[in-house]
Amino acid sequence: MVEIEAWEGVARAVHDATGIDAPVSAFELAAAYELRCLADTRGTAYLDGQDVHYDGQARLVRQHGMIAHEVAHYVLQLYGEDDPEPAARYTAGALMLPRAIFDRDVRSTAWDLEQLRRRHPNTSAEMLARRLTQVREAVVTVLDEGRVTRRISSPWLPGPPRRPTPVELDLADAALESGEPQRANDLMAAYPLFDGSHRRVIVVAELRQLSFRI
Repeated sequence: MVEIEAWEGVARAVHDATGIDAPVSAFELAAAYELRCLADTRGTAYLDGQDVHYDGQARLVRQHGMIAHEVAHYVLQLYGEDDPEPAARYTAGALMLPRAIFDRDVRSTAWDLEQLRRRHPNTSAEMLARRLTQVREAVVTVLDEGRVTRRISSPWLPGPPRRPTPVELDLADAALESGEPQRANDLMAAYPLFDGSHRRVIVVAELRQLSFRI
């Protein structure tokens, strides 16, 4: 996919030009391009010239995500690429999770989202899971309060079935109830992410493992 190659190329050029490597700080990425990060009101995230406005009340990992997204808009334009939202979203993940290092981390952790979060503490679990679908053939399901809110597959694959398989749902239910990760095997697992009263579960499944159950 030509667009994805271009977005990966921009992220790689940024890392090469700045020397910034994992674990990446979005604040450092912004500073490297003389972008000023300005804490703003709740829900804020936008680029205004050299100023990156972001929600200063958000969780720190969310602040990194918002800033990385706006930096992505900036560097895509800088390197002569179009910067619609899908491009910025993809490039932000590639900026926060350099491909070569992340690929190695995915391999050495056997796709364990908890270990990946420890290695990349400035990156949200959802961004990590999305990035995983970009380096492996995988399907990710995000459930909020037990309801499916997103289904994400590797960009070169056809979209996944809208409804998760029974094993994915069983893993998600068990993770929601227990508050502990639930694994069918090394390459299919559900991870609970509780933030106050909000309860989220992310299910990560290798495509081949999932195909056995469809």
